Amino acid sequence: MARKKPKTKEKLSKRSNLCRTYADKIFSTNPTIGQIEKVCFHLWDMAYAEGYQDKTIDSKKLRDCKEKLLLQDFNRLRDTIEDKIHQSK
Repeated sequence: MARKKPKTKEKLSKRSNLCRTYADKIFSTNPTIGQIEKVCFHLWDMAYAEGYQDKTIDSKKLRDCKEKLLLQDFNRLRDTIEDKIHQSK
């Protein structure tokens, strides 16, 4: 299978842009400590949610791949058994 490099670059650029945006907002508005904490918690929640979503997608892809390989192996075994049965007749 081919790996998709653009997706990782897209995620990195998205993260960089997001961090720059929030850093600029924090720097330009001179917020209180409570406001900075709120922004940090928001960033943490977003990262956690996206990470969980990525993990779920990866788990599904892995499960699908395992099932596909298992089915291929089963079909290969079934074909071998059928070939032996038909050869003996």
